[in-house]
Amino acid sequence: MHLNTPEPIEWRTFVRRDGTMTHSGPQRATPTRLRKETEDWLTKKMIPQVREIAANLENAGEDVNDLLDSIDKLEAILRKAPERAAKKPR
Repeated sequence: MHLNTPEPIEWRTFVRRDGTMTHSGPQRATPTRLRKETEDWLTKKMIPQVREIAANLENAGEDVNDLLDSIDKLEAILRKAPERAAKKPR
């Protein structure tokens, strides 16, 4: 284990009194429900603009793979959001 690393320790192992071991990973934010206006703004304005900026950066010789992966993940989350909302019992 490297103690002098700039990044925080993300995984921890806990040993309970009864001897069982548990692992805790990085905490994830709880999913939130976006307003329809926010979802529309993300899908129709922001994501296409960021893709255009990424294309310009790529034409300039920059590596934009991480940026494009993040945009794809955001789009996947936005596509799943209505499904999660529909599955909740009323």
